[in-house]
Amino acid sequence: MAMTRKFFLLTEVLPMIPSRMELIPAFVDSAIEIANDRRAELLEELLGGPGGGSLEPLLIALKIGRGDKPVVAKEVLYVAEDILERMRRRSADAAPQA
Repeated sequence: MAMTRKFFLLTEVLPMIPSRMELIPAFVDSAIEIANDRRAELLEELLGGPGGGSLEPLLIALKIGRGDKPVVAKEVLYVAEDILERMRRRSADAAPQA
């Protein structure tokens, strides 16, 4: 699926997240793909708006990934670091082999 389409779907799903927590894993997986396609800034903008609070660890992971050092609760940081590690693994897996 094209990244633009995935991003559009995330914008549609985001308002549902607070009442449909089971959507979070799929949302995060799609967001990781988008971030690894060099579109993390779009995700940060989306997650910084209404409805993004339920996905704070994802937003923090994106910020850490670009070099920021946000001050957040340890629990949020722990989950954010896990998401960031998943992003790095997927990025490495997707890199062309020499």
